[in-house]
Amino acid sequence: MIFSSRTFLFPTGRKRTESQINREYDKAVCQKWRALVLAVKAKLEAIESGISTLEKEFLAFVVMPDGSQLGDHVIPNLKQIAETGKMPKMLTAATYSG
Repeated sequence: MIFSSRTFLFPTGRKRTESQINREYDKAVCQKWRALVLAVKAKLEAIESGISTLEKEFLAFVVMPDGSQLGDHVIPNLKQIAETGKMPKMLTAATYSG
């Protein structure tokens, strides 16, 4: 996490102690974990209730043979696909030897 110099000050401008900084950091980390849990629970509920499928909810996170995620290959090209209406070449399937 990147902190700015303002992160270490109270809204009044007083400096925070090391324990106060750590406590605020821990609270922020917990909040991020809670958000992640809620997001995953929502995806799993959508799958269980038939609104969506496992593949649709988690496709971007499929790990490719090169160790990257499918979303890393597709998402950067979405704008170009939408603007041109042309599909990109397939993901180097010919080079996969797995």
